[in-house]
Amino acid sequence: MTADPLARGKVARVDLPASAPAWAVLDEYLRGLTGEVRVLVVRLTPGRVPEPAGVSAARTRVVEKLASADLVSVAVVGDPVGAAGTALACACDLRVLGARAEFRIDNVAIFGALVPLARLVGYPRALELTLTGRRMSAREAESFGLANLVVGGDQIDDAVDDLIAVLLATPRDAAAEIKAALRAASAASGLDGLAPRGRISDELDAARRLARDDE
Repeated sequence: MTADPLARGKVARVDLPASAPAWAVLDEYLRGLTGEVRVLVVRLTPGRVPEPAGVSAARTRVVEKLASADLVSVAVVGDPVGAAGTALACACDLRVLGARAEFRIDNVAIFGALVPLARLVGYPRALELTLTGRRMSAREAESFGLANLVVGGDQIDDAVDDLIAVLLATPRDAAAEIKAALRAASAASGLDGLAPRGRISDELDAARRLARDDE
């Protein structure tokens, strides 16, 4: 993991391997963020660590923190990632993809992100993706609403910097009110993918049951 020094400026950046242990690493990193940070950029890189079936309370804490009204999180994916990387990307507010990026949702590592996934791409598509485990290309993710922006691999850094500049141009109080209002609207619609406590707890309990059944 590499990251900008904490407590400096309004932007924090962290690079994570797109594997399940990244949840614990990100959880620890988020605990060190100061209130000055407005935008968190999470760059997901292909992980070499196998994605375990187990789940951790760290995932719930991460999603709760990313749901904070005063923090906007941006997932950056330039290459193919598996279920854990897809779950991390779904937990973020916005997603910027390189043209070579792919998502795959093929095991219980996605638990904790099923509701956000359904909110983003719709129930039928989310069900198809999770049950088949097929890969979803960057362009397909964009057409489904999972990707906010898809650019060439050599343009991804500039695209992220441009997005950060636009996000920071909105006054902090206004941005927080907007995010809170949109979260409330999402909850009212029944697709409260950003409210983590009840739903994510239920999903993680289901993942634990599946893990026990496999033993």
